[in-house]
This record gives sequence, structure tokens and C-alpha cells, in this order.
Amino acid sequence: MIQFAFSMYLWGLCLLAVPLILHLLKHRPNEVKPFPSFFFLAQTAAAKQRRNHWLKYLVLFCRCAALACLALVFAWPFADDVAAEPSSATVLIYDASFSTGSEKARPLLRDALAGELNKVTPGTPLLGAILTDVFLSSGDFTGNPSALKSFFEKTRAVSAMPSDFTTALYQADSRLGAIRAKQKKIVLLTDRQKFPWRRFPERPFLRNADDVEIRPGKVRKPYNCSIVSARTTLNGLTVRLRNFNPKEESCTLEVFLDSKSMLKKELLLPPNGERTETFPLAFPPEAREGKIVLNAKQDDIPTDNFWYFPLNPAPPAKIRLTFSVEHQFIREALRSSSIQLETLTKKNLREPADLLILTELSTLDGEIAPALDAALRNGTGVVLVFDGSARMKQLLAHYGFSFKTSPKLDSAGLEMIHLEHPVFREYLKISSASWFDISFFDVPRLKIPAQARLLAAFDGMVPAACEMVRGNGKLFVLACPITPKHTNFQTYGNFVAFWRELAEYVSKDRTRQESFTAASRPARTKDGDLDLSTPGNYTVNGHMYSVNANRAESEVEQLPDSFSCRKYIVPKEKEKEEPAYLRIGGIKNYQTLLLLLMMGFLMLELAVSNRTAL
Repeated sequence: MIQFAFSMYLWGLCLLAVPLILHLLKHRPNEVKPFPSFFFLAQTAAAKQRRNHWLKYLVLFCRCAALACLALVFAWPFADDVAAEPSSATVLIYDASFSTGSEKARPLLRDALAGELNKVTPGTPLLGAILTDVFLSSGDFTGNPSALKSFFEKTRAVSAMPSDFTTALYQADSRLGAIRAKQKKIVLLTDRQKFPWRRFPERPFLRNADDVEIRPGKVRKPYNCSIVSARTTLNGLTVRLRNFNPKEESCTLEVFLDSKSMLKKELLLPPNGERTETFPLAFPPEAREGKIVLNAKQDDIPTDNFWYFPLNPAPPAKIRLTFSVEHQFIREALRSSSIQLETLTKKNLREPADLLILTELSTLDGEIAPALDAALRNGTGVVLVFDGSARMKQLLAHYGFSFKTSPKLDSAGLEMIHLEHPVFREYLKISSASWFDISFFDVPRLKIPAQARLLAAFDGMVPAACEMVRGNGKLFVLACPITPKHTNFQTYGNFVAFWRELAEYVSKDRTRQESFTAASRPARTKDGDLDLSTPGNYTVNGHMYSVNANRAESEVEQLPDSFSCRKYIVPKEKEKEEPAYLRIGGIKNYQTLLLLLMMGFLMLELAVSNRTAL
């Protein structure tokens, strides 16, 4: 329908009366008197006068048309499928996060979407939006239900990304501020999962919306079992599983390497709990990609039952440690096909390596602090194990460490461990109590600098292990010698795990990121851009990368039935008249065409009027 953004300028059409009045008031002689000089020209001028008679009316028409076009240009006509002042305007947000793909939610959401689209008319326009980790809108408000149906059919597919209703409501409310309507509302089509509402402010923030509705009204809580995470280790594969169901769930876990099944195991997942499984698995050198598949009986959300991981060939981690008979346990703990062990000497101290372990300094003559500083700047990890010597104290002082003058602890255990640190995190889930059974003797009272992070502490919170970032590398300090005289740490199963986790932590810190979480925008890697929209294993310029669904969306807890968004609506003051120009343009704008027509009529009037002089 044709609408005018500034209808008051249509009064300019009254200017059409000006040339008409001038034409009617044109002076004509009351009496015709013959003039002898023009008597013989009468027959010649008669033909021109008849022609000019019609040209004068054409001039009059051009002048009127030019004035009409000028008035219409100022009135700004446009065609739109939305009424000038619709009775209501709606922003419809469809939640496409992967939790909505459950069989319990999908048909309800489909029916609710069809019901909303059937209400669309020019008097009740709607703006559609698909919500994942981004807010994808259909463009502008429209009263055309066919266009909206086409938009949702093309973009409604369930994604592997989570959703966030805080950002979505902010954007929807902003779009409602750009349209005149008596009633403005936001409709959310969602499975009522609680996770997308996690970051809502406590105060009202919706300034344009008059109402917010959540549909469908009630959705049955889905069942779900999920692979939370998985990672390759020096010993094989470690997988974390979670059961969101109230009952114990039996499931099957299967591991594929290059599409070939390598391992299959039956498991029982505790109710509302997690389970971590470590599988001894040898990865063939030719294998490039891996996939883990979880099958459970009670599981309505299949997207989080898959985990992908890359298997790119990588050189073994190069680790150098000082030679010491008393510290042979550390060397034995690090023996692995994925680790290249070398003895640290003064000659190779400055050569590239992933990790340097200094348990004593007697084999390294001269000043070694500059060489360690250069290694740290290049990204090499350094571990200093205190041996009680004056040279080690001097080296630790170079990095800001000192020792208290109070007496040593004759015997001590571990009082605190930083459970979230990657070196401790995974193995504490398997055997956490044993860490606190380890005994240490003649423990010095180390004082750490402010920029160091405490990883473990003896009784009385005396520092036992700490980490400090230096340049591009990391410096680790262990306050007690790892010898049979000073600790029984070597007799515990955690000893081997600790050193291998430390080696892997330092080595991974220097390698490229190969695993990503699904997202709408691509990621930039060293090999090129990686599309993150679909989970799977992908090759970019010969290098393998993996993309996995965001596990935050696996949570099945739902909003209570009493939940309402009305508390987020800012109370409205006296209704203010919104200017019509907020909606100008519509589907088709005629202003340029009218300007061209006006110029054409003026040029025609100028050309014709010069030929009507007689």
C-alpha cells in the first residue's frame, strides 16, 4: 500500500490552482480592430495560431504536473506492507540452540511458530529472529507472512551453539523503538531451558516493549547424557561424562580413529553426576582424526553425544634435566615415546627445548641466570627444584624468591593444592586423597614474590610449589628436594602423573590451538579460516582441526512455571507521539522517481513555451 511519511505537504497540491488561475485571468482584447499591415499575413498566421492553441494547454499541464511532483516529493510517498499506524508490532525470537532439538520441544516450537506467523497482517507486522550465539533478524518489520515463513524455513535449523536471551531482548527492544504501534511485544519461542537466562540484570531494561511472552507455555524436561570433555594424554584418552537424569543410566562409549572403531565399553553413569574414564589407547602414527560416540537409552538431546579430536603428527616434547643419581625417579617418570629426554649441560643450556628441569647446579658451571632468562623469553618452561645449595638460593633470589629465617619444618604434608590448575585437575578426580598423604622432611620456609601463583602449600600454608610467568615461558619452583631423604612422593602413583602432566602442560602452551567450540563466526588459525558452525573434524591447509558443540547448552534445568519477564519492562510514562519518518522507505521509495518526473516536466515546459510566442 502507498503511504506518505509527511502527509501535511500534500497541501502543496493546492499550488496547482496558480497556473490555472493565471490562465483564466489571461487578458484578451474585447474588440478586434483590423490593421492594414497584417491583412496579407492573416492566412499564414492562422495555421500557427491553431497549433499554439494546443501547445498552450500542454504548457499548462507541464507546469501543473511539475508542481504536483514537487508537493509529492516533500510528502515522501513509499510502498510498504505495514500499515502506517499498526495496532501491534511483534519481535518473534526463535531459540535455535541445540537443546531445542529434543523430540519433546521440537513439535511444540514448530506449532507455536506457525500460530504466530498466521497472525501476521499489515496491521500486525512482525520481525523474525533466529537466536544462537548471535541474533539473526529477518530484516525489518513486515506484514507479509510468506516472507517470514521463507526466512524461518531457511535459517531455523538447530545449531550446535548456546543462546543468550539477555542480548537478544536488548536487540529486540531496540528494534521495537523504530516502529509506530499501539502495542509492542516480544515473543520468545524456547524450550524454557534455564541456562540462556543466566546473565539477566536485576533492574528493568526493556524501554519499548509493552509485553514479553514465553511460548510454548510448558515443555516436558528432556533426558540427557553428555560427553563433557575429552583429551588425549601420554597414556591414552581421558573422557568426562555426565548424566543429567535422576536415575542411573547405562550407556555405551565407542572411540573411532579415522572412522575405524578402536574401543567400545559399557558404562554406568551415576544419577545427576559425572564419571571420568581413562582408556589406555595407542594412537597409530598414520591416524589423523578421532571421534567419541555416546549412546544412552534415556537421551533426548543427541548433539552433545559426539566429541571430535584431531591427531596431528607432532615431534616429541624435548625435555632436558640435570643429571643426579638421587633424582633418577624424575627421569624414569618422564620416559615416554612422546618425550625426548636429554641431560642438561652447560653446552646445550642455550639450545631450544620445551622444558628444562634443574634439580642441582653442580654440573652447570658459571652464571646460568642469563641463559634461563633467554630460554623463558623464547617460551621454554623452567622447573627449579630447591636442593638447599647457596647457588640455588642465589638463582631463586634472581627471580624474587627468598627464604625466611625461621626454622625448617621437620615433617610436613600438603595442606592445599590448586585443584583448578591443569597439572592437578584431571588426576585429582581419580585419586585426590593420596596427595595429602605424601610426607616431606626438612621443609624450608620459602617466600614467593607477589607475581607468582601458589599451586600447593605445606602445613601452615608454607609454599610448596608455585608458578610464575616470565617472558613467553613459565617458571615453576618446587620448595623441597625430590629425593628419598626429603620425601616419599616417589612411592605414590601421582608422582608419574604429576611430571607427565607438567610436561604436557608446558608443551601444549607452545603449540597451536587445534580444538574449538562451535560458533557462528569462523576462527582464524595459522593455516587459514576455520568454519565453526558445524561440529566435526576439518582439514585446513593439511592440518587437522576439531569443532565441538558448546557443552554449556547440555544443562536441562528449566525455568519455573511462575517465571515472567514483566519485571524487566520499564514502566511507561505518558505515551509520546513517534514521528512517522522512523519508518520511511518501506519496501519501495518513490521520491527519486518523482524528482526525475518533475525535472522532465520542467524541461518539456521550457521547450514548448518558447514555441508559443505567437
